[in-house]
Amino acid sequence: MVPDLGADSPQISILRVDPRTQATQLLIRMPKQMHVPMHWHSANETHTVIKGTMVFEHDGQRHELGPGGFNYLPARTHHQAWASDDALVFITVDSGWDVNWVSRSPAKIDLGQRPPSR
Repeated sequence: MVPDLGADSPQISILRVDPRTQATQLLIRMPKQMHVPMHWHSANETHTVIKGTMVFEHDGQRHELGPGGFNYLPARTHHQAWASDDALVFITVDSGWDVNWVSRSPAKIDLGQRPPSR
């Protein structure tokens, strides 16, 4: 997903796209602990953590999800995330999947990052 990160880049697998609605189911694997900078999607999005942990932050709230953990984010909700080593998350969106970066896309400085203390 992020060529500049080489083997440390998140990996994506599109599992299904509905030909009528473009609703999409996908898996993202995060080989290395990293921060995913603030971004948003045009569609409603759900995350289900399969392996590892993911921390999602939006609207001043932070949620840590482990295996089996689930959340829902309405379309256009600005959010950021932090993933543990070898995290795997199943994502569904109710129309076409896109990523709109608020200020920047992931970079090498995001590797090894944990959520800041509150």
